[in-house]
Amino acid sequence: MWDIEEIPDENKVFYRIHKSFVRDEKLIPGAFREIGNGMSVDWERYSTPVDSIRRSKIPEDNGIVNLMVGNIRKIDLEVTHKPSEKNRSHSIVKGRNKKIQDDPEIRLKLMQMSKWEIQVGAYGKC
Repeated sequence: MWDIEEIPDENKVFYRIHKSFVRDEKLIPGAFREIGNGMSVDWERYSTPVDSIRRSKIPEDNGIVNLMVGNIRKIDLEVTHKPSEKNRSHSIVKGRNKKIQDDPEIRLKLMQMSKWEIQVGAYGKC
């Protein structure tokens, strides 16, 4: 198994966005939510946007955004490296006091700080 490492604030994480969270080609705040123990992301040190989208069941139905770790931490969220057996880059974002989906302001801030790496539907067309 991989060692757990501290993710520096100046690094990015990649987050997969399903097409159901895009309206009129714009991301909606509902895309940001914790499933299980947190919001699953990939650390750029061990992944690329293409690697991240390829891990989805149907890559063509998804896109990838990046988020700066320091900016995530500034809005009272934790970012923790949680490598899995198959994915060394796997990391978790979660709220310190409540789940991301229970705080509309946090969701809006995450949406605003997100930058597209791969637009939804663009994978395979490049």
